[in-house]
Amino acid sequence: MAREVNEQEYRLIDRVTQGFQTIANGLGKLKTGMTELNQTAELASKGLGLVVGAARGIGEQVQGIADYETAMRRVIDITQATEAEQRALQQAVQDAQTDLGVTANVSADALLRMARDGFSATEAIGALQAQLAFAKAEGRDTGQVIDQLGGVLDAFGERPQIIGQLADQLVAVSRAAGTGTQTLAEGLARVGNAADESNVSVQQTLVYLGALAEKNIESTQAARQLVSILGDFRDPASKAGEALKELGLSGKSFDEVITALAGNSAAATRVLETLGDKPRVALRALLADGGGALRELNTVIAGSEGAAKKAADALKGTFNDSLDRVVASVDRAKIALGAPILQPLADGLQQLADKLNEAAASGAFD
Repeated sequence: MAREVNEQEYRLIDRVTQGFQTIANGLGKLKTGMTELNQTAELASKGLGLVVGAARGIGEQVQGIADYETAMRRVIDITQATEAEQRALQQAVQDAQTDLGVTANVSADALLRMARDGFSATEAIGALQAQLAFAKAEGRDTGQVIDQLGGVLDAFGERPQIIGQLADQLVAVSRAAGTGTQTLAEGLARVGNAADESNVSVQQTLVYLGALAEKNIESTQAARQLVSILGDFRDPASKAGEALKELGLSGKSFDEVITALAGNSAAATRVLETLGDKPRVALRALLADGGGALRELNTVIAGSEGAAKKAADALKGTFNDSLDRVVASVDRAKIALGAPILQPLADGLQQLADKLNEAAASGAFD
């Protein structure tokens, strides 16, 4: 049994209790449970338990708002956002709520992931909507999407800031090639290092994977055969390397070699003879119709800006999309109403913590 708290200590706790009760009365429909704190008059130990319980009650009601606030504070700190950029970050979150039906916490988490990956505030804002739209269109978790596409860019040694462009390009190529964005993204991740060594960009590799997908060579098989071809073309001692030297193509980039072979069937036949069965089938698919599929997919990529948003907008009018938008609207209203009380609550909790620490240090609860 805790010993009786002296009158001065009781008054300190009681004043903090009254402060929380005042805040609670102003919360309207937010259920706070702060009235429990009135029972602290009996024993300090019992009072402490009720204080903690009441604080938890508040936390349960405003936790979502508090998590959003914390994530945005971290984004601002990591990016060292200016006041104008801070306003732009808030606006980007609100735009996502309105345009895509995405809650504030999802947007804040996406911004935080990008900030931790080296994005400036402006760069994160620019990439946000494409990432959210991509995740919505594909029915995937936004955090997983950002991690996957960020991993693809890392494999290619590309700047993470082009992640929004990659999302648009994946959607556009997947629709044109009749395959899935996840299949293409997984292929890019597998080919990345080999493509980077051959100075082939992520966009051009995506074109090659799309062209292979059109010929029903997908996923692991497509990646494996493309890596094999890249390696053979890069190695001057390989049979393919020797053939390229004979054709005067040694030293040219992979893209230049593919273009040259697509326009010269005799040269293409010479190189194809040097490859194994499966790589040969893959290269033949890339060169088909004089490289027609490659040209078409390059055009698709050139016009891919906004493809992810367009794909997400295609879901408008469905029950799930309408429900998402209602939830996002409620989320926005909740933040607008609840955000102003966070600072008073934080101040009150800090004051309570300070007083309880003082009481503990004085030996009052011994």
